[in-house]
Amino acid sequence: MRLQSIFEIAHETIFLLRRGSIFIPALFFILVFGLFGTIASSWGVAEFRKILFDIGGFGFHLIGSLVAVIWSVKLLAIARLDGSLEVQLASPVSRSSWLLGRFLGIFASLLVMGALMLLVWQGIMLLTDFGFFKREELWALLLQIMGWGVMASIALFFASFCGLITALFSSFSLWISGLITELVALTIKNDVAESFKVVFQGLRYVWNLQNFNRTPDYILQHGMLSVAWTSLYAFCLIAFFLCAATLMFSRSFE
Repeated sequence: MRLQSIFEIAHETIFLLRRGSIFIPALFFILVFGLFGTIASSWGVAEFRKILFDIGGFGFHLIGSLVAVIWSVKLLAIARLDGSLEVQLASPVSRSSWLLGRFLGIFASLLVMGALMLLVWQGIMLLTDFGFFKREELWALLLQIMGWGVMASIALFFASFCGLITALFSSFSLWISGLITELVALTIKNDVAESFKVVFQGLRYVWNLQNFNRTPDYILQHGMLSVAWTSLYAFCLIAFFLCAATLMFSRSFE
């Protein structure tokens, strides 16, 4: 696996995403969510900042996850359709290098997009006298960006052996299931079968995307250790899905 090849593929991916103007819709929607959050916070009788962060954070999570999934699947589908994938793999570029380069390019673009969205959101907060982001708020948003990376790796996994529509449907299904496992596990009643409880309690620890949607209060209460564990959890998920994607990608060319 050559580093130069990986960086070249990553650079090409960033260029394709920039040419696709992924940043403009993201900035527009975070502006809408930020303004709506500001207006909605003025309706409440207390916790104005919490309302603003909850609404803006929802938009931040939604926009980033959608961009990560759609563009990860789309880039691989385009590479197959226009023949650029076969050309690049015919040169001394391994499939694992090609996939890793694609992921790094996508994740780098997501980081830039996240930074731009934070700047827009911060500007709205300053203009509406909410001040600067608190440290725990920034950590909460950083965890969300890690969640975007997980979603990108999931999308690449399904796109490595599925068609465009199937990969999108599978990625979104896994995304939704990851968001509800904790809720289901916490709301299981006592009269439910013990085996069912064990399954969902296990899923809560293995596949729980709510780990990336923690509130600033949660981070403030549990400290930086929770951020560190969530970061490790994100790394493990990304590594698993990229390894699985490489395996399936290789088999699809046999």
